[in-house]
Amino acid sequence: MASTAATTPSVNNRAALWVKPSRIAAAGAAAMAISALLLFADSSFGGPREPTGILKKDTVPVAVLPSQTMAREPVMRREPKTPTPAAPERPAEWGGLMRREAKVVVPLAADGDASKMKTSSGFGTVMLCIVAVLALAGFAQQARTALAQLLEQPEIQAMLGKGKAK
Repeated sequence: MASTAATTPSVNNRAALWVKPSRIAAAGAAAMAISALLLFADSSFGGPREPTGILKKDTVPVAVLPSQTMAREPVMRREPKTPTPAAPERPAEWGGLMRREAKVVVPLAADGDASKMKTSSGFGTVMLCIVAVLALAGFAQQARTALAQLLEQPEIQAMLGKGKAK
């Protein structure tokens, strides 16, 4: 007799049992069927219903008295309009479609000005290198762990010829 451990696939964790495409598809189909059943059952029992009046748009309209429809004086006075200044004359060299600006010439830095430019300090450069090495080491450690977990899977070991063939 074959043992039951040899016939059933081993599962390393509980999440791997539930994260199978067939189980996810079955759960999705069950959720859609239940929601469709509830929607159909809600509309079929009791026939059409009157709105409950909970929403603001469902409230009863307020009756307007004739005295309220009369014209009232505004509470605030209007501010007088300020006159807009006339647009200045456009020079002929600007053209009709777009304004053409004069070309700006940027002066080049002289040799004496180059010494005044601020460069990074030695301490800042060293700290930048240390942080970059730490980030690279953290990424390498995560990649190594992920590769080790991937190579431990029975399917991968069977492909590589290291594990038992099923």
